[in-house]
Amino acid sequence: EARTLASLLAEFATLRETTAMLFESLPEDAWVRRGIVSGKEISVRAIAYVLVGHPLHHLRILRERYGVGAG
Repeated sequence: EARTLASLLAEFATLRETTAMLFESLPEDAWVRRGIVSGKEISVRAIAYVLVGHPLHHLRILRERYGVGAG
């Protein structure tokens, strides 16, 4: 409640931009490196995919449950 929607959207946009910059700076061989996340093995490429797709998942929930962004 202490944050405005504009403030949250600005933060979200900044985080997306800086995350993209991070992935763009990685050398080609980094994309196939693997590590453990929440007890499961995952590649850097898969982490990038999740970071792009996960906000879309939340947007779908907002649309379906609350009608946000619909119409």
